[in-house]
Amino acid sequence: MWAQSIDEVELFIKIPDGADASKAFVHSRPDTLKVGFGDNTIINGTLFERVKSGETCWSIEDGNTLHITLSKLQQDSWWKRVIDTDPSINPKKCVPAESRLSELEPSMQTEVEKMLWKQRMKAKGMPTEEEIKKKKILEEFSKRHPEFDISKADCS
Repeated sequence: MWAQSIDEVELFIKIPDGADASKAFVHSRPDTLKVGFGDNTIINGTLFERVKSGETCWSIEDGNTLHITLSKLQQDSWWKRVIDTDPSINPKKCVPAESRLSELEPSMQTEVEKMLWKQRMKAKGMPTEEEIKKKKILEEFSKRHPEFDISKADCS
């Protein structure tokens, strides 16, 4: 089983019967992942997208689950699969867990705040920032070129 957030992918792997959990290994590179127990490799493949391999963490939980956390290199994308050979999912059909704006990186917070502001303006029937800029450009153009009639100009 696996899950993802905007910045991480987590894998929860049931430790196979008879496997020695103390011999677990996780080898993460920016574009590959190899996981196993002793001589038994259970995952070995190319990742769907690149990760920050130096930030990969893993632990054994409850003695029967290997929990691996991969940090996404591109933190604004949703993965369709973990390994290229895995079946694909449609991330648009997934319901993301609720998160607080303060949990995001500052640059992501700014982008989300802009998107939310645009949604509120649109819901109120008010012009967006882009529409305001276009209107100002047209007004400036009209002042410089009064010979043009821009009253019927469409800026959408």
